[in-house]
Amino acid sequence: MMLFLAAATLPAQSTNYNDLVRQAERLHVNERNYTGALAKFREAFALQPPFAKDLYNAACSATLSGNVDQGFELLKQAIESGWSDEITMKMDRDMKSLRAKTARWDEMIALMRKKAEEIKPAQEGLKAAKIPEDQAQKILVPFFANGRWGAMRRDNQTQVMPAVFDLPPFFGNVGLARFRGEWYQLDIASGAANRYFPPTPSESSPIFDRPVVPNAQSPVKGFVVDSTGRLKDHADQYAEFRLVKYTKSEGAPVQFWAVVKLKPTGNWGVVNAAGDPLPGTHSDFASLTICEPASLIFVDEAPSEQVLVYQKANGERGLLDFAGKTHLVKGFDSAKLLRFDMSAKPGGRAFLKFSKSNKWGIIGRKPGSKEWVVLIAPRFSDVSGYGYGFSGFFDENNPESYQPQEYFFRVREGNEEYCVDLQGKAFRLKR
Repeated sequence: MMLFLAAATLPAQSTNYNDLVRQAERLHVNERNYTGALAKFREAFALQPPFAKDLYNAACSATLSGNVDQGFELLKQAIESGWSDEITMKMDRDMKSLRAKTARWDEMIALMRKKAEEIKPAQEGLKAAKIPEDQAQKILVPFFANGRWGAMRRDNQTQVMPAVFDLPPFFGNVGLARFRGEWYQLDIASGAANRYFPPTPSESSPIFDRPVVPNAQSPVKGFVVDSTGRLKDHADQYAEFRLVKYTKSEGAPVQFWAVVKLKPTGNWGVVNAAGDPLPGTHSDFASLTICEPASLIFVDEAPSEQVLVYQKANGERGLLDFAGKTHLVKGFDSAKLLRFDMSAKPGGRAFLKFSKSNKWGIIGRKPGSKEWVVLIAPRFSDVSGYGYGFSGFFDENNPESYQPQEYFFRVREGNEEYCVDLQGKAFRLKR
């Protein structure tokens, strides 16, 4: 059974990875071409570390294509990456051939159960720390080690919870942590962990083979795209196309913007559904890189902060916002979006990592400002994501209650990885 699950991720997922995974899922579900689906999954996995649910789906494709050994190999990788749904595995018709290999199947179940036990030391550590509930967000900060996240004290930077979590834990009057693909609410006093279901998932499952007219309120002038984002209308005007932003005004149709490569000039621009350029621009860019695209299907997922990296023919490089204003026109070589998970507010606060002379720093907007500025100067060999905490009272029925209040970026210098805050202060775990 191919599973279409929400995929919450720390790093930004590349467009090519998404496209290949969706192609694989279509081949598996719609065409029952399991060998072709497995090949597409393999292509995707070569681009970035795969997600557990994609590895599980690839295991299904391998098994149904008749390759039981590859099925077990991919299933084991899925479990190592966080797959933990034992009930689905035992009921899944796609797994029938693997379940028939009783000894090897029992090894997979045992491995999954062993992995599930890894949360217990974190629970015990939190209980032993005896941290007052109203002080947890002031005392604890995340740390990164061996591909996972834990928590340590700010004052002496000693471990409180070992690095077993998929993402940096939140701390407020309660703790929130994602372990093996599932969210848990942690009781700070007792360490008890109870399953938690966020009211707003960070990413929705893909919808397949359904034509999408994003601005159904005004279809005559609208872009018409399919569920993969391919342009169906105005295709003769543009060599390349990507829906990137929409705006909503009271009583007015949704306004959509797209990044396009124009025929026959080869220049790039940002245009609306009528083909008009973004105010203040002339569709004369040598390149435009999208930092965060709009959802093609769910209008309510419009990112709240968006910016494009542009380059002109004269070599000028900077950031372009959707008011047509340019920012940071000097001083960096490239910039990429840093996304964070578990934000109920669509888009949340956006940060970008930027490079200069092969070193990376962080740019973004200061609260209340419209200007994109350098927040942390480029000095790291990589910035690959960031963690965060929250302050105040957590109300599971109020998404605003767990909005990030503080940011901890995961950085690397040489072989060492650790966290820094927005002031550049480093948090390294003491060994």
